[in-house]
Amino acid sequence: MVAIIRFISQLLDHVGDTETKILVCALTNVAVDRILLTLKDQGFDDFGRVGSLKKINKQLNGNTFSSSANKKAPDKEALKDLEAMKAEIEA
Repeated sequence: MVAIIRFISQLLDHVGDTETKILVCALTNVAVDRILLTLKDQGFDDFGRVGSLKKINKQLNGNTFSSSANKKAPDKEALKDLEAMKAEIEA
């Protein structure tokens, strides 16, 4: 999965597309965290992780947007972006 994400990212960079986002989903938080930790270990850290802080690997805290009730403005914007992407996928 990491290789596919890196390939798509490099392909988009090559064609000059800097606006496209890649959504990574898995059945468990651990699976998503492993993918993101591998990307981070390879020097790729231009990503955001959304979810409960209790369930996300602590090494990803710098890239995490919490879904807690105490939402900050950047968190709200990131959640709006995710909701828009979900709506596009479902359409």
